[in-house]
Amino acid sequence: MELINIKKKNLGLSLTTFRGNISKLNKKIREELNNKTISDTFEIAIEGRRGAKFYYLKIPKGKIVIKK
Repeated sequence: MELINIKKKNLGLSLTTFRGNISKLNKKIREELNNKTISDTFEIAIEGRRGAKFYYLKIPKGKIVIKK
């Protein structure tokens, strides 16, 4: 994956790449869940104005499990 290569090479992440990755992730979530109500909960949400955007998940913290 592109993000893994960027991290390994210790490179910065451009804003365009970041936003593109968010869009791809949200699209994949929508396709996999195939339910608008459920996918809205799991998609990465964006809030704020230009230059001060915040990215977050709407799902409660207790429902998130990170696996390696």
